[in-house]
Amino acid sequence: EALWLLPGLWQILVGLGLFASLRALPRPVAWGAAWYVVAGLGAIAVAADGHALSPWTMGLPFAGGQALLAIILHLAPGGDVDA
Repeated sequence: EALWLLPGLWQILVGLGLFASLRALPRPVAWGAAWYVVAGLGAIAVAADGHALSPWTMGLPFAGGQALLAIILHLAPGGDVDA
């Protein structure tokens, strides 16, 4: 009965994991972490009306969050190493 909560809870946990990793990651990653927490809360709020599990509540926030993190990490200084 509580399966509809999984996408939102997953996103919140990813956000909390990113917040916990900020010591090893560039500071702007906090924006990506905040995105996942807010998106997770929003997914739970949207799905609460019908208690329906939708792949869109997982896929769209995940794509947006990964794109945001990719841009942040690409633009972060000090990451280029010549091999």
